[in-house]
Amino acid sequence: MGPELAEMLQMPFIAYVSKIEDISGGKIRAQRLVEDGHETIEAPLPAVITVSKEINKPRLPSLRGLSRAKSAAVPVWTVKELGVDKSMVGLNGSATKVIKIFFPRERAGARC
Repeated sequence: MGPELAEMLQMPFIAYVSKIEDISGGKIRAQRLVEDGHETIEAPLPAVITVSKEINKPRLPSLRGLSRAKSAAVPVWTVKELGVDKSMVGLNGSATKVIKIFFPRERAGARC
């Protein structure tokens, strides 16, 4: 999703960001995860980034917060309410389509 969005918006893209080191001077400097460690990337702003789970430690909700969330109303907007063309949303508006989903066949001698 991230690369496609960046391409559509014609913006720089950084994937797997694990830490944002600095945002100043119209640039972002971030660490990203790669196979053998981390690398530091700098890109002009605005930019699109996708983050890894290492970017933050999630907080656990309080009991009060959980009960509020259960009773919270979630707004649902229709195409008509948003005032958009039906051909631009959903499957018709998607730039990509899933053709087939499958599990690869197991091969003898393969290891994890």
